[in-house]
Amino acid sequence: MLPPDIEALREGVALVEQAHVARVRLAGPGVFAVLDAALARAMPLQVGRAAPGLVLHADGRVLADVLVVGEADGALVLAEGVTGAALGDLLRSVAPRRDVDIEDLSLTHALVSVQGPYAWEVVGALAGPDVFAAPFHTSFLLEEIAGLGVRAGKVGEYGYDLLVPRADEPALRQIFAHLAVSHGLPTIDRRTLARCALEHGSFSVDLPGAAALTPLQLQLQWRIDYDRDVPGMAALRAQRASGSAGRLTWFFAPGDAPVPDTGQPFAVGGQLAGTVVDAFRSHALGGVVGTALLARAVAHVGLPASWTPPDAAPVPARTVGPPLLNNRSGTIHPLQHTHAERARVEHPPLSRLA
Repeated sequence: MLPPDIEALREGVALVEQAHVARVRLAGPGVFAVLDAALARAMPLQVGRAAPGLVLHADGRVLADVLVVGEADGALVLAEGVTGAALGDLLRSVAPRRDVDIEDLSLTHALVSVQGPYAWEVVGALAGPDVFAAPFHTSFLLEEIAGLGVRAGKVGEYGYDLLVPRADEPALRQIFAHLAVSHGLPTIDRRTLARCALEHGSFSVDLPGAAALTPLQLQLQWRIDYDRDVPGMAALRAQRASGSAGRLTWFFAPGDAPVPDTGQPFAVGGQLAGTVVDAFRSHALGGVVGTALLARAVAHVGLPASWTPPDAAPVPARTVGPPLLNNRSGTIHPLQHTHAERARVEHPPLSRLA
């Protein structure tokens, strides 16, 4: 049985407070040049489209996980891992002579996310009933109150980030309170959301083990352009040239297996192959799920694996490939199904590992 907050996220609709997410608006002709000097790959900057990117530490680790939303006169940057003030300072440091205005929206705008297979019903009350048709990584204007919506998310369900001026936040909260009567709308904390992202196969800077790795190790090379001259890229090029970087690989152990600690040795086929990165007991999957940094020769799906707790026998597991869940958002249809009658909808088992 799922805890109430996870059940809402996986079966209904939940809120995710995003106060920790930096939100910075850039405007002016120098916007593209500023982003180009800071991010690990080029951003398309198409109006109404959102694109994920990374800002790196000097040693190649991820400093900020960003989503860049194109706007008519610039871009909105949403970032996890840094504060709004720090993000603004970082962008200004690479743009001392560029024609661009950088505004930290942390104090002037609230950011909250609505997520779950029926999130479109809640957001539809703010942006119109057709909001379900908004493609992934696109933005739209809210209708009932001032603000911007971005369809995004990392857990495999419908997700919408809502950026609202502080003056209109009370009206937003009032709408949420009204809809909570019918939809529940519990709040998901950051730790739980990060773990749900791991189940889906997404990167989260709130996973402490993953935050210590580089994009090369995290299988995030699709967000990297090795030819760029930005902070951290030289370290990534050196790591790639060495050929010694391991690869993040998912694993699963059913039942009541003990949860391994970050850094615990991890074996594949009875041979030491790497270390545990992040792990937790998953209610949705019915066992221990996690990631390990493995030697690339054995970083593959479907292999027998294990870890050995102190003073105990090895715990059998196997390597698996995400997504690990049959997300409900993939089987419901907004023109046929409703939150009120969700119990009548037939779904496959939530876990794909049974």
